[in-house]
Amino acid sequence: LAETIQNINLGMPSLEEIRKKAEEVYNSSSTYDELCWLNAEMDLLIKHHYLEQEKREFF
Repeated sequence: LAETIQNINLGMPSLEEIRKKAEEVYNSSSTYDELCWLNAEMDLLIKHHYLEQEKREFF
């Protein structure tokens, strides 16, 4: 069981990586509206198969 849990955690970011990314987003000049627009644009590109959504297998 411990080995299974450890293998699951391999694909997940560490708390330090999450903290650094949160700081990057907080300190960026992007506004909430700009981030929402970017997210919507990416969803549209994925829908029309111009981008492929990243999928992670945990098991």
